[in-house]
Amino acid sequence: MKRLNVLVCSGMLPGHVQPYLAVSQALRARGHRVHFYAEPYAAPLIRPTGARFIASAAPQVTAQFLRRRTLRGQVSVMHEFARAVLPDVVRRLQSLRIDVALIDQMNLGAALAVTGCEVPWGSLAISPPVLSPGLHDWPNLVPTEGLRRSLGLPETHANSLEQGISPHLFILPWVRAADLHRPPAHSQYVGNIYASIQPAPELRAWLGSSRSTPRVLVSMSTSPDRSLSRVLKQFNRRLLEALSAMPVRAIITGANVDRPAHLPPHVRIEPFVDHSSILDRVDLLVNHGGWGTMSKAVAAGASVLIVPFERDNHENGRVVENLGVGQCHEPETLTVPALTRVIGQLAAPGNRYSARSKALVKVFRRAGGVKRMAGLVEELAR
Repeated sequence: MKRLNVLVCSGMLPGHVQPYLAVSQALRARGHRVHFYAEPYAAPLIRPTGARFIASAAPQVTAQFLRRRTLRGQVSVMHEFARAVLPDVVRRLQSLRIDVALIDQMNLGAALAVTGCEVPWGSLAISPPVLSPGLHDWPNLVPTEGLRRSLGLPETHANSLEQGISPHLFILPWVRAADLHRPPAHSQYVGNIYASIQPAPELRAWLGSSRSTPRVLVSMSTSPDRSLSRVLKQFNRRLLEALSAMPVRAIITGANVDRPAHLPPHVRIEPFVDHSSILDRVDLLVNHGGWGTMSKAVAAGASVLIVPFERDNHENGRVVENLGVGQCHEPETLTVPALTRVIGQLAAPGNRYSARSKALVKVFRRAGGVKRMAGLVEELAR
């Protein structure tokens, strides 16, 4: 196959950059040029993949968005994001002679740009809840009439989130068993699309390969939102207290964790870890309900405890419970004794949640993952 010029346009938040890293690396390994369009904060994550980083025309949109506390304010920021990105991506498509594009479903400006320029494009679904017909939040409330007119596109009754669904290829980074709602007919399941970009051999050795001591990974939201950060810190203090007294090995990742004066030797606090590099050695993931880390854990055979704090966290918790791979509990119900009980149950060797997760490993592998996703992008270019 000829060498392709591929444009990758992620969404704004860090969780919308991560899904494109491994596939960019895979496309580079196949000899294609990959141009990765994102905010400057993402550049250090992108460069190890071999993709060329291109700074977004809205370089501070994530920070601006997180400062807005009302739905109206968030919609306004997303509208300005689309208005800035649209003409810039149009220019990039022409100057770089892009053959095919991969667009985040929530990057409306990029989605409209490739539609208007008639470049073949695929879009990546965010998480199973986005397929809900009852979804009513900032991702699908952005006004699009003026944006479409600027490209000569006809009016549409589709909301802004629906306009981020490519008519050519809609990629679902999960398996059919995770569906809560019916996906579009042209959707393709690819399962887990995360691969290790930054290996962690020392952490793998510390976790060990024996199942005799339960191993727990904690990955709560890394959002810099101030009000959410306060709530997360309160929960993480209770969680740390529970883990410190339990017979486990635990790794807590993220910035919302206050390091105590005396940390027990069986608990580690790490500012950043490439979770894909260690999840095959983890028995239980404790997570806020972000689809990326959740799907990595299930694909690796770990059970899951979801502690939802906002938006799609709650419905992703329902996905986990429907799959039978874990439990979902509201943070205010998880006192230290409750955490001790629930973690002990979910991390215990041979528990039913772990058994179900391990049974799903083969299902995720058959979906194809990163290799299948890269292949779909190549097929689309043809």
